[in-house]
Amino acid sequence: MKLKNIIDTGTLATGLLIGLSIIATGIAPGAADSKPSPKDDPLYKTGLAVVNHYHCDLCHGSDFKGSSGVPDITPKGTLHHYTLDSFTTLLNTDIDWQGKKRSIPVYGKLKPAEIKAVYFYLNSR
Repeated sequence: MKLKNIIDTGTLATGLLIGLSIIATGIAPGAADSKPSPKDDPLYKTGLAVVNHYHCDLCHGSDFKGSSGVPDITPKGTLHHYTLDSFTTLLNTDIDWQGKKRSIPVYGKLKPAEIKAVYFYLNSR
């Protein structure tokens, strides 16, 4: 009986400490370590839909790393040279960050919100 009381008291004390921690911080233990997935963001989903709709993978590959004259548009590839503004300029003018004329099939076809979503999607992969 005494052992059960000690266990119950210990369990109760642990529960109270966890409860007080949640009340004081507003965060459950371990919750601060977890970040929401970018895949849950509507921008990610819209960017994915635009990329799929225009079949960007046909030129850039399924991993978007490009090949033979087609740029790698991953964050570690040429994408790191672009801000959202310069990426928008690229897709609206077909001129890259180096001033070079490109041959982007979606040139001039995307709305600003779609460009922002594609930029977010590519940077979140």
